[in-house]
Amino acid sequence: GMWTWDVGHDTIWATSRARAMFGFSESEHINRARFFGALHRDDREPTKQALDDALASDVGYDVEYRAHLPEGRIRWIAARGQVERDRRGEPILMRGVVLDISARRATELELQRLHSELAHASRVSMMGQLASALAHELSQPLGAILRNTEAAELFLEHDPPDLDELRAIMADIRQDDQRAGGVIDRLRALLTRRSFAPRELSVSEELANVLALVRSDSTTRKVALETDVASDLPLVMGD
Repeated sequence: GMWTWDVGHDTIWATSRARAMFGFSESEHINRARFFGALHRDDREPTKQALDDALASDVGYDVEYRAHLPEGRIRWIAARGQVERDRRGEPILMRGVVLDISARRATELELQRLHSELAHASRVSMMGQLASALAHELSQPLGAILRNTEAAELFLEHDPPDLDELRAIMADIRQDDQRAGGVIDRLRALLTRRSFAPRELSVSEELANVLALVRSDSTTRKVALETDVASDLPLVMGD
């Protein structure tokens, strides 16, 4: 549809097609206030700003908005226009076109819905992988806690019990508990997008942590693990 706005007299001429897009009758008088009254309330201010910018400068009028039709339906419309000025540079007319883009917008919304569903499926898949990783990472310290607890029960049956050995077992249980808690804290940080604070790390200590995590798997598979770490390795920054 095509339209022309007489800025000075604030009257808008529009073709039958343009009027139908907004639900205006053929005989209805249209001015700026009537036009904005037909728009969705959330789109009025952006459209007004685009119109004022076009009147105040040489930028074209290019905006998309929603129109409320009398029967309650919503129609998406793309409007384009250009200002005509007098010799003094004052705006006198604005001519333009309106295009019904409801079908395009519906397609975009459907694509957004499908993208949201795909993102949800991706998150579910990622959570499954994280759950698997969590189970794997926790199985070693939890298994070690169980074995140490069983060993402590055996030592308690001795008369008298070996207190030094029990203290060593309790220290191992505490260390494994802290390791399991660290795994949970880091996964929680990953899921909440908490920023990581790099700190100085010892490569040899990190290797020792890796060995502790894989020890149960290597023992089950009868694989011997050995490390050969230089004593003068520098600290590295990381998490």
